[in-house]
Amino acid sequence: MFTKLKFVAICCAVFAILYSCKKDDPEPVETTNTTPASSGSFSWTVNGNTSFTSDSTRAYASYTSIYAYKGGASNSMEINLGSLAAGTYTISSATGNALTLIKNGTSYSAGSGTVTLSSSGSKLSGTLTAAFSGTVVTTVTGQFSDVPVR
Repeated sequence: MFTKLKFVAICCAVFAILYSCKKDDPEPVETTNTTPASSGSFSWTVNGNTSFTSDSTRAYASYTSIYAYKGGASNSMEINLGSLAAGTYTISSATGNALTLIKNGTSYSAGSGTVTLSSSGSKLSGTLTAAFSGTVVTTVTGQFSDVPVR
């Protein structure tokens, strides 16, 4: 009987010690601004009648490229230029400046046209015109403003 009583007393003491310790207060959760950073505006029109306004637009200085996406990559545009400095760039294989349009998942490369950067630096603005041959896409025009450069 004494052994059972001793065992119960030890168990009660261990229980009291374990559950009487103060628990740490949970770390406070930092709140952050969940507002997405502005990606500027970018819109383009295909063949003069189908217009798109991008959901996301970015420019990358290291690649001298501008990307615009509407509903993911199935409707998007990629512009590769020799520089992201303000100026007018001719689209052609001879200059290395290129414009690729993806419309409904199909890729089209412009044969000619111009991209004009009216402002450069940390944000780009400008216009574009491009001509395509041998495809259902014949022309693309567009404008963009305040596109952030990474």
